[in-house]
Amino acid sequence: MNKKPVKNSHSNNTNPQNQLNIQNNIFMENELNAIGKLPEPLAERAMNLLEKTAEHKMQIG
Repeated sequence: MNKKPVKNSHSNNTNPQNQLNIQNNIFMENELNAIGKLPEPLAERAMNLLEKTAEHKMQIG
């Protein structure tokens, strides 16, 4: 009996925008992990910078 393989939802035909979003999410996760290892005052400053950057991107996007 010949069965067709089930197409994987994570195939190589991924939408480029989705691929970019995935890469951005991985990058952000890595950044947050790194920030979490900083001393508290530095971590707070880094988080404030990320928040301001995100707010700015929301305003122009």
